[in-house]
Amino acid sequence: MRSLLKYSTILVALTFTFCSEGDKTQRALQGKWKANWTTSKEAFPDVSDDIAMTMEGWIEFNNDEVTITAYGYPGCIFSADTLEHSQKWAMRNDTLELLNEDDLHGIVYLMKEKSDDHIQLVLMGDIFLDLTR
Repeated sequence: MRSLLKYSTILVALTFTFCSEGDKTQRALQGKWKANWTTSKEAFPDVSDDIAMTMEGWIEFNNDEVTITAYGYPGCIFSADTLEHSQKWAMRNDTLELLNEDDLHGIVYLMKEKSDDHIQLVLMGDIFLDLTR
């Protein structure tokens, strides 16, 4: 019985540690960030050399909602138009999840670097999202 109590206490402590780390990161992300999406020609070898591999925009984290504004343009690999979209988001350890209401899976970015004024995220290993304040 003592052993069970000891392991339960350790499990609860670990849960609070991991949850509080994600909560700290989630609080640190709050506010408006300049966004820059990039990829490389190597990731898309069949795409014409005329296609641009970068797109700028803004991402604003507000409590549990995120608003993404992406300035697409003709010839941009990401989008030919400006897009604006709001959705739910969550931070779990080193993973940023953008959650659509209809799709529980959403989009998952892996956090590669983080400081007070710069965050680098990676989507599927070859699409990079740099956020700066």
